[in-house]
Parts: sequence; C-alpha cells; structure tokens
Amino acid sequence: MLAVPLPGVPRGELRPELQQLWTSVEEATAITAPPPPEASTDDAIAAWVAGPFTEWIRSRVAATRAASDIAGSLTDLTDVERGFAATLISFAFEDMAASARGAPVPDWIAADPNLLHIYAEAIDRALVPVAQFAAVGYDGCVRLFEAADQPAWNEWAPFCGGHLADLREVFGRYVRREENQSAP
Repeated sequence: MLAVPLPGVPRGELRPELQQLWTSVEEATAITAPPPPEASTDDAIAAWVAGPFTEWIRSRVAATRAASDIAGSLTDLTDVERGFAATLISFAFEDMAASARGAPVPDWIAADPNLLHIYAEAIDRALVPVAQFAAVGYDGCVRLFEAADQPAWNEWAPFCGGHLADLREVFGRYVRREENQSAP
C-alpha cells in the first residue's frame, strides 16, 4: 500500500489504466533495498554494493521504468487524472532515491565529519536525476490539483507540495522549480 492520500474516488472506480499504474508503482516500491552488510569495512561494503545493492538498483530501476512507461502511455486524461498519475510516478522515484541514500557508509568515512559530508554530497549528486524527475512530477501535481479545485481531491496538492519541499530540503540546490516546465 502506498503512503498517498485516498483518491477522490474509490480505487476500483478509477480508469483501469490508472489502476494498473497504481499497482505497478506499488510493485516497484515493494522492491526494498537489501539489508546492509554485517560489517562496515571497505571489503564488506564493496561486496554488498557489487552484489545485493546493485541487484536491487537494477530491479528497482526496471520496475520504476515499467511504471513510468505505463504513465507515458496514458492519453485523454483529465487534469485530476494527470495529477494523480504524476503523483504516483513521482512517489516511485522519490522512494527509490530515499532508499538509495540509505546505503551503509564505511566506518572510516562515518567517523570523519568532513569525509562524511563529501560522501553524502557525492551520493546526493548521483541521485539528482531521480530526485529531479520526482520534483518535476510533484510540481506538476500541485499545479494540476490546484487548478482542478475538486474538493474530493483537496489533499493531493498539499501532499505533492510537501514531498516537493522535502526533496528540495534533501537535495538543496540540485532540485529547483522549473517555471516554464509543463506538468508531466
């Protein structure tokens, strides 16, 4: 179950394509990162990254891309449906970035505040494309739901706005609002 507001209509009354998208995003976000290695030595973390973590990234990217492909194939959507689809895809990408940021840090890096800062910045920069995609979708979601002004969907614009603010807080200068960008 995704941690999103209830839709303005029961899930079973959404278009079948939107129900399929929702299921696909649920499946993608259910692919959780593997538990960290037992030790935080360089060798243990390197083996974990090369094995379970890389496999998780591949699986998660493929599942998220499949959900994104479903969203990209949707046509003739209302603004609310577009906002809903944008929210689901944004959530999938945001969740993937958050999970990747949770990778373990070698003890020798964690013990040095300067190195830890450099390491965290490098991870965040690597995740910028994922975070940026989520941010653009959330920005579109806010715009679409505010314009639609449908009381049954009132929770969705603030939900998207909150997640957009969280992305900006985490990724700082890398995630900006694109004033001339259209909604997904």
